[in-house]
Amino acid sequence: MRLVAFLFGLCLWAGATALLTEDAWHNGLTVTHCLQPLLTAGTVAAAVYLHKARWFAKPAFLGLAVLGSVLTAYGTMGRQASQIDSVENEASRQNRTLATIQGELSEAKQGQKAECVKIGPRCAQWNARVDALTAQASGIASVTVNPKADAVAKLANLVGADGGKTQAIVRAVDPVALPLFLELGSVVFMSAAFARTRKKIRETVGKDCESVAEIELSNVPEIRKVFSKGEALTDLRKLKEVGTQKFLAERYGVSEATVSKWLKDWQTNGEVARPRDGRKKQVLALPAPRRKA
Repeated sequence: MRLVAFLFGLCLWAGATALLTEDAWHNGLTVTHCLQPLLTAGTVAAAVYLHKARWFAKPAFLGLAVLGSVLTAYGTMGRQASQIDSVENEASRQNRTLATIQGELSEAKQGQKAECVKIGPRCAQWNARVDALTAQASGIASVTVNPKADAVAKLANLVGADGGKTQAIVRAVDPVALPLFLELGSVVFMSAAFARTRKKIRETVGKDCESVAEIELSNVPEIRKVFSKGEALTDLRKLKEVGTQKFLAERYGVSEATVSKWLKDWQTNGEVARPRDGRKKQVLALPAPRRKA
Protein backbone atom coordinates (compact mmCIF):
# COMPACT_ATOMS: atom_id res chain seq x y z
CA MET A 1 0.00 0.00 0.00
CA ARG A 2 1.23 3.47 -0.91
CA LEU A 3 0.77 5.55 2.25
CA VAL A 4 0.67 9.04 0.69
CA ALA A 5 -1.95 8.09 -1.89
CA PHE A 6 -3.97 6.33 0.82
CA LEU A 7 -3.98 9.43 3.05
CA PHE A 8 -5.10 11.70 0.20
CA GLY A 9 -7.79 9.22 -0.79
CA LEU A 10 -8.96 8.94 2.83
CA CYS A 11 -9.26 12.74 3.17
CA LEU A 12 -11.17 13.08 -0.11
CA TRP A 13 -13.47 10.21 0.88
CA ALA A 14 -14.15 11.91 4.23
CA GLY A 15 -14.94 15.17 2.38
CA ALA A 16 -17.35 13.47 0.00
CA THR A 17 -19.06 11.70 2.90
CA ALA A 18 -19.31 14.94 4.89
CA LEU A 19 -20.99 16.73 1.98
CA LEU A 20 -23.38 13.84 1.54
CA THR A 21 -24.39 13.79 5.23
CA GLU A 22 -24.40 17.56 5.77
CA ASP A 23 -28.16 17.59 5.93
CA ALA A 24 -28.02 15.47 9.11
CA TRP A 25 -26.43 18.36 11.01
CA HIS A 26 -29.36 20.63 10.20
CA ASN A 27 -32.40 18.34 10.12
CA GLY A 28 -31.38 15.44 12.33
CA LEU A 29 -29.82 12.03 11.75
CA THR A 30 -31.79 9.40 9.82
CA VAL A 31 -31.13 5.86 8.62
CA THR A 32 -30.41 7.23 5.15
CA HIS A 33 -27.72 9.47 6.56
CA CYS A 34 -26.16 6.52 8.41
CA LEU A 35 -25.95 4.56 5.15
CA GLN A 36 -24.23 7.35 3.21
CA PRO A 37 -20.67 6.52 4.48
CA LEU A 38 -21.28 2.90 3.45
CA LEU A 39 -22.26 4.11 -0.02
CA THR A 40 -19.10 6.17 -0.50
CA ALA A 41 -16.84 3.50 1.03
CA GLY A 42 -18.41 0.81 -1.16
CA THR A 43 -17.88 2.97 -4.23
CA VAL A 44 -14.20 3.41 -3.43
CA ALA A 45 -13.78 -0.29 -2.66
CA ALA A 46 -15.44 -1.28 -5.94
CA ALA A 47 -13.10 1.03 -7.87
CA VAL A 48 -10.06 -0.42 -6.08
CA TYR A 49 -11.08 -4.02 -6.80
CA LEU A 50 -11.89 -3.09 -10.39
CA HIS A 51 -8.21 -3.09 -11.36
CA LYS A 52 -7.24 -5.87 -8.94
CA ALA A 53 -9.95 -8.38 -9.87
CA ARG A 54 -9.83 -10.93 -12.66
CA TRP A 55 -11.26 -10.07 -16.05
CA PHE A 56 -14.61 -11.81 -15.53
CA ALA A 57 -15.29 -9.84 -12.30
CA LYS A 58 -14.29 -6.43 -13.69
CA PRO A 59 -17.72 -5.58 -15.24
CA ALA A 60 -19.46 -6.11 -11.88
CA PHE A 61 -17.02 -3.90 -9.98
CA LEU A 62 -17.20 -1.30 -12.76
CA GLY A 63 -20.97 -1.20 -12.51
CA LEU A 64 -20.85 -0.81 -8.71
CA ALA A 65 -18.23 1.96 -8.93
CA VAL A 66 -20.16 3.92 -11.57
CA LEU A 67 -23.50 3.49 -9.79
CA GLY A 68 -22.02 4.52 -6.44
CA SER A 69 -20.35 7.58 -7.95
CA VAL A 70 -23.58 8.65 -9.66
CA LEU A 71 -25.61 8.22 -6.47
CA THR A 72 -23.02 10.09 -4.41
CA ALA A 73 -22.79 12.97 -6.87
CA TYR A 74 -26.58 13.05 -7.33
CA GLY A 75 -27.29 13.14 -3.60
CA THR A 76 -24.70 15.80 -2.91
CA MET A 77 -25.65 17.81 -5.99
CA GLY A 78 -29.22 18.13 -4.73
CA ARG A 79 -28.08 19.58 -1.40
CA GLN A 80 -25.55 21.86 -3.08
CA ALA A 81 -28.16 23.10 -5.54
CA SER A 82 -30.62 23.65 -2.69
CA GLN A 83 -28.08 25.73 -0.78
CA ILE A 84 -27.21 27.76 -3.86
CA ASP A 85 -30.89 28.36 -4.60
CA SER A 86 -31.47 29.41 -1.01
CA VAL A 87 -28.64 31.95 -1.17
CA GLU A 88 -29.82 33.25 -4.55
CA ASN A 89 -33.41 33.54 -3.35
CA GLU A 90 -32.34 35.48 -0.29
CA ALA A 91 -30.23 37.80 -2.45
CA SER A 92 -33.13 38.28 -4.88
CA ARG A 93 -35.55 39.00 -2.03
CA GLN A 94 -33.13 41.55 -0.58
CA ASN A 95 -32.70 43.20 -3.96
CA ARG A 96 -36.47 43.31 -4.51
CA THR A 97 -36.98 44.87 -1.08
CA LEU A 98 -34.32 47.45 -1.86
CA ALA A 99 -35.90 48.17 -5.26
CA THR A 100 -39.32 48.62 -3.64
CA ILE A 101 -37.97 51.01 -1.02
CA GLN A 102 -36.05 52.95 -3.65
CA GLY A 103 -39.25 53.25 -5.71
CA GLU A 104 -41.19 54.53 -2.72
CA LEU A 105 -38.34 56.89 -1.91
CA SER A 106 -38.43 58.30 -5.45
CA GLU A 107 -42.18 58.88 -5.16
CA ALA A 108 -41.72 60.45 -1.72
CA LYS A 109 -39.14 62.84 -3.07
CA GLN A 110 -41.50 63.90 -5.83
CA GLY A 111 -44.26 64.46 -3.27
CA GLN A 112 -41.80 66.35 -1.07
CA LYS A 113 -40.88 68.57 -3.99
CA ALA A 114 -44.52 69.30 -4.78
CA GLU A 115 -45.72 69.93 -1.22
CA CYS A 116 -42.70 71.81 0.06
CA VAL A 117 -43.14 74.82 -2.19
CA LYS A 118 -44.34 76.35 0.99
CA ILE A 119 -43.60 75.16 4.46
CA GLY A 120 -46.56 73.47 6.11
CA PRO A 121 -47.75 70.32 7.83
CA ARG A 122 -47.90 68.28 4.62
CA CYS A 123 -44.35 69.27 3.72
CA ALA A 124 -43.20 68.08 7.15
CA GLN A 125 -44.93 64.75 6.58
CA TRP A 126 -43.22 64.24 3.23
CA ASN A 127 -39.86 65.21 4.72
CA ALA A 128 -40.35 62.64 7.49
CA ARG A 129 -41.32 59.95 4.95
CA VAL A 130 -38.29 60.70 2.77
CA ASP A 131 -35.99 60.54 5.77
CA ALA A 132 -37.47 57.22 6.93
CA LEU A 133 -37.23 55.61 3.49
CA THR A 134 -33.67 56.92 3.04
CA ALA A 135 -32.63 55.41 6.38
CA GLN A 136 -34.34 52.14 5.49
CA ALA A 137 -32.70 51.96 2.07
CA SER A 138 -29.26 52.72 3.47
CA GLY A 139 -29.51 49.63 5.70
CA ILE A 140 -30.05 47.30 2.73
CA ALA A 141 -27.18 46.63 0.36
CA SER A 142 -27.59 45.55 -3.21
CA VAL A 143 -26.05 42.05 -3.59
CA THR A 144 -25.18 39.87 -6.56
CA VAL A 145 -27.43 36.85 -6.89
CA ASN A 146 -24.64 34.50 -8.01
CA PRO A 147 -21.22 36.19 -7.63
CA LYS A 148 -19.28 33.24 -9.02
CA ALA A 149 -21.32 33.00 -12.21
CA ASP A 150 -21.30 36.77 -12.66
CA ALA A 151 -17.51 36.94 -12.25
CA VAL A 152 -16.95 34.16 -14.82
CA ALA A 153 -19.42 35.87 -17.17
CA LYS A 154 -17.47 39.12 -16.93
CA LEU A 155 -14.23 37.28 -17.77
CA ALA A 156 -15.96 35.62 -20.72
CA ASN A 157 -17.11 39.01 -21.98
CA LEU A 158 -13.56 40.33 -21.73
CA VAL A 159 -12.21 37.57 -23.98
CA GLY A 160 -15.06 37.91 -26.45
CA ALA A 161 -17.14 34.89 -25.39
CA ASP A 162 -20.85 34.76 -24.69
CA GLY A 163 -21.17 35.93 -21.09
CA GLY A 164 -24.79 34.86 -20.72
CA LYS A 165 -24.14 31.33 -21.95
CA THR A 166 -21.03 31.06 -19.79
CA GLN A 167 -23.00 32.21 -16.77
CA ALA A 168 -25.63 29.54 -17.42
CA ILE A 169 -22.95 26.84 -17.72
CA VAL A 170 -21.35 27.90 -14.44
CA ARG A 171 -24.71 27.88 -12.67
CA ALA A 172 -25.36 24.34 -13.94
CA VAL A 173 -21.90 22.94 -13.13
CA ASP A 174 -21.42 24.65 -9.77
CA PRO A 175 -23.58 22.24 -7.68
CA VAL A 176 -21.85 19.11 -9.00
CA ALA A 177 -18.22 20.25 -9.36
CA LEU A 178 -17.10 19.79 -5.74
CA PRO A 179 -18.93 16.46 -5.14
CA LEU A 180 -17.48 14.99 -8.34
CA PHE A 181 -13.97 16.12 -7.45
CA LEU A 182 -14.16 14.62 -3.97
CA GLU A 183 -15.72 11.36 -5.13
CA LEU A 184 -13.52 10.79 -8.18
CA GLY A 185 -10.44 11.99 -6.28
CA SER A 186 -11.01 9.48 -3.50
CA VAL A 187 -11.51 6.71 -6.07
CA VAL A 188 -8.35 7.58 -8.01
CA PHE A 189 -6.09 7.97 -4.96
CA MET A 190 -7.38 4.80 -3.29
CA SER A 191 -6.86 2.88 -6.52
CA ALA A 192 -3.30 4.18 -6.63
CA ALA A 193 -2.78 3.29 -2.97
CA PHE A 194 -3.81 -0.32 -3.56
CA ALA A 195 -2.15 -0.79 -6.93
CA ARG A 196 -2.06 -4.19 -8.58
CA THR A 197 1.45 -5.54 -7.85
CA ARG A 198 0.73 -9.24 -7.55
CA LYS A 199 2.35 -10.14 -10.86
CA LYS A 200 5.39 -7.98 -10.23
CA ILE A 201 5.83 -9.48 -6.77
CA ARG A 202 5.70 -12.97 -8.21
CA GLU A 203 8.25 -12.09 -10.86
CA THR A 204 10.54 -10.53 -8.23
CA VAL A 205 10.19 -13.51 -5.93
CA GLY A 206 10.86 -15.82 -8.83
CA LYS A 207 14.02 -13.95 -9.77
CA ASP A 208 15.18 -13.89 -6.16
CA CYS A 209 14.54 -17.59 -5.79
CA GLU A 210 16.50 -18.30 -8.94
CA SER A 211 19.42 -16.20 -7.77
CA VAL A 212 19.36 -17.86 -4.36
CA ALA A 213 19.25 -21.26 -6.00
CA GLU A 214 22.21 -20.35 -8.20
CA ILE A 215 24.18 -19.16 -5.17
CA GLU A 216 23.37 -22.30 -3.21
CA LEU A 217 24.29 -24.54 -6.13
CA SER A 218 27.52 -22.66 -6.64
CA ASN A 219 28.47 -23.41 -3.03
CA VAL A 220 27.86 -27.13 -3.42
CA PRO A 221 31.17 -28.92 -4.14
CA GLU A 222 31.40 -30.84 -7.35
CA ILE A 223 30.44 -34.46 -6.88
CA ARG A 224 33.29 -36.65 -8.16
CA LYS A 225 33.17 -40.25 -9.20
CA VAL A 226 34.42 -42.78 -6.63
CA PHE A 227 36.89 -45.11 -8.34
CA SER A 228 37.16 -48.73 -7.53
CA LYS A 229 40.60 -50.22 -6.93
CA GLY A 230 40.79 -51.63 -10.45
CA GLU A 231 39.56 -48.41 -12.08
CA ALA A 232 42.11 -46.43 -10.09
CA LEU A 233 44.96 -48.68 -11.29
CA THR A 234 43.86 -48.35 -14.91
CA ASP A 235 43.71 -44.57 -14.55
CA LEU A 236 47.08 -44.50 -12.80
CA ARG A 237 48.75 -46.18 -15.77
CA LYS A 238 47.41 -43.39 -18.03
CA LEU A 239 48.84 -40.56 -15.92
CA LYS A 240 52.12 -39.00 -17.00
CA GLU A 241 52.72 -37.48 -13.57
CA VAL A 242 51.23 -39.01 -10.44
CA GLY A 243 51.77 -36.40 -7.74
CA THR A 244 51.01 -36.88 -4.07
CA GLN A 245 48.69 -39.29 -2.28
CA LYS A 246 46.38 -36.32 -1.56
CA PHE A 247 46.11 -35.69 -5.30
CA LEU A 248 45.24 -39.35 -5.95
CA ALA A 249 42.72 -39.39 -3.06
CA GLU A 250 40.90 -36.35 -4.44
CA ARG A 251 41.01 -37.76 -7.97
CA TYR A 252 39.61 -41.16 -7.00
CA GLY A 253 37.13 -39.91 -4.37
CA VAL A 254 38.65 -41.93 -1.51
CA SER A 255 40.72 -41.20 1.56
CA GLU A 256 44.51 -40.95 1.61
CA ALA A 257 44.64 -44.06 3.83
CA THR A 258 42.82 -46.02 1.12
CA VAL A 259 45.26 -44.75 -1.53
CA SER A 260 48.21 -45.73 0.67
CA LYS A 261 46.81 -49.26 1.10
CA TRP A 262 46.21 -49.59 -2.65
CA LEU A 263 49.76 -48.49 -3.44
CA LYS A 264 51.20 -51.06 -1.05
CA ASP A 265 49.08 -53.82 -2.61
CA TRP A 266 50.04 -52.73 -6.14
CA GLN A 267 53.72 -52.62 -5.18
CA THR A 268 53.50 -56.09 -3.70
CA ASN A 269 51.81 -57.39 -6.85
CA GLY A 270 54.42 -55.70 -9.06
CA GLU A 271 51.97 -53.32 -10.65
CA VAL A 272 53.73 -50.15 -9.48
CA ALA A 273 57.26 -49.30 -8.46
CA ARG A 274 57.99 -46.94 -5.61
CA PRO A 275 61.62 -45.85 -5.71
CA ARG A 276 62.72 -43.51 -2.93
CA ASP A 277 63.67 -39.92 -3.81
CA GLY A 278 65.12 -38.50 -0.61
CA ARG A 279 62.41 -38.60 2.01
CA LYS A 280 59.65 -39.16 -0.53
CA LYS A 281 58.66 -42.21 -2.46
CA GLN A 282 57.84 -41.93 -6.11
CA VAL A 283 55.03 -43.86 -7.74
CA LEU A 284 55.78 -45.37 -11.11
CA ALA A 285 53.01 -47.31 -12.74
CA LEU A 286 54.29 -50.40 -14.50
CA PRO A 287 52.65 -51.56 -17.71
CA ALA A 288 50.00 -54.20 -17.32
CA PRO A 289 51.33 -57.71 -17.82
CA ARG A 290 50.41 -59.30 -21.13
CA ARG A 291 48.05 -62.20 -20.99
CA LYS A 292 49.28 -65.45 -22.39
CA ALA A 293 47.50 -66.70 -25.45
